Amino acid sequence: MSRNGWKTVETWLIRLLVIHFMLLLAGQYLMANAKIKPYLNKAVRVEGVFDRSVKAPAVSVERLPQIWYHK
Repeated sequence: MSRNGWKTVETWLIRLLVIHFMLLLAGQYLMANAKIKPYLNKAVRVEGVFDRSVKAPAVSVERLPQIWYHK
């Protein structure tokens, strides 16, 4: 590859690096924003971490794990 070709590759890599850094900063800002964070992280909503009103004790499973399907 000629010197001009390497310069083109370097230019595109630098552009990708800058775009990636900007998207990373935007994502970090959105995850740090308390108003937007619950809409982005579904796992926290499903587990009920944000619902502090529930005072029920944790339930333990007393039986052995079984296969998911029945014969």
